[in-house]
Amino acid sequence: MMEINVVLIDDEEAAVENLSYILQEYCPEVQILATETSLAGGIRCIKRHKPDLVFLDISMPPEGDGFDLLNAFPNRDFHVIFITAHEDHSLKAIKKHAFDYILKPVDYQEVVSSIEQFKLWLKRSRANEEEHPGTIKLSTSEGVHILKPDQVLYCKANGSYTTVTLSDGGSILVSKTLKTLEDYLPQKGFIRIHRSYIVNMAKVTRLLKRDGGALEVTDGTLIPVSENYREGLQELFS
Repeated sequence: MMEINVVLIDDEEAAVENLSYILQEYCPEVQILATETSLAGGIRCIKRHKPDLVFLDISMPPEGDGFDLLNAFPNRDFHVIFITAHEDHSLKAIKKHAFDYILKPVDYQEVVSSIEQFKLWLKRSRANEEEHPGTIKLSTSEGVHILKPDQVLYCKANGSYTTVTLSDGGSILVSKTLKTLEDYLPQKGFIRIHRSYIVNMAKVTRLLKRDGGALEVTDGTLIPVSENYREGLQELFS
């Protein structure tokens, strides 16, 4: 059976207990590594346990919110399912690249559905790694390109497609949205810095602070950094 290691972070102990019960009762493949009720504790917990998946409450006063926690992990190697009592948080959750979000009060069927989706993604990701270890598969109208990560400079959203710019000066138009492509890229090294850009951090030569911030990659291209990602990147470069 596929095992999924998770951490639960919510400032309401009753909510943590309810979610723990649902996962233990209906999702046998889930291993709860730890639970936390504060942002600071959640950050320490994630760094210590290195989970596959984090269930994260959005509203956690007075410390801040779940988005503040994610800013502590600009190069995060885990996925997030947000738990929120406010539907208007959904757009921001999507911009923060949440795998999913679930509205409170939490319904067990929604939790099971999210876990099933995550299992499918994890299975696909692991199969790709086993078939072509250390590579990225990109589907285009012409076929499938198999690349090494260091061949990619950055990816730019292009409507329902994504343009992948390569270190040799070429580019590939991929028949996936940037959000979908993000799931196929290695979790370490590739970072979303803007709603329209993902960058290979191994190809970054400078962080520029003028005009709101930008990253320069090895071919001289300046890629804008949006405000949502600026703080995390500055911590990464500090």
